[in-house]
Amino acid sequence: MNYSAIQRGDVLYFNTPEMAMEANSFLPEQYIARAVGLPGETVEIINGQVFIDHKKLESFYSTATARGMGEEEYFEKMDPSNINEESMRSYFATNMKSVKVEENTVFVLVDQWWRGTDSRDFGVLPIDTIKGKVLGYKK
Repeated sequence: MNYSAIQRGDVLYFNTPEMAMEANSFLPEQYIARAVGLPGETVEIINGQVFIDHKKLESFYSTATARGMGEEEYFEKMDPSNINEESMRSYFATNMKSVKVEENTVFVLVDQWWRGTDSRDFGVLPIDTIKGKVLGYKK
């Protein structure tokens, strides 16, 4: 796949990196995640917020969410007896050191960070492992 065809926000279908498969034998051979960082950019996460080249990324997929909710809404709506508050507060405050996205790679994140494996775990994704874009779904 030609990386110039990949845009921020695209949902990509790719071969799961071997190091991720070795770390978690339950991962499928193919996976999906959203393109967040493009070649030449620097991606970092500060207090649960994605930044691209030191600028806050404004999108529904650029902050830590759980069950589709941000931190404040999550703690208002969830039954405290059903959650580990300390763990969830730590999750919503996720930090990741800056990562330079090299040529022929992209930085991908799953939409629900707590539920999946992505570039936070395996680093940038080589373009040649991408099989295509997810354009929608069939009902």
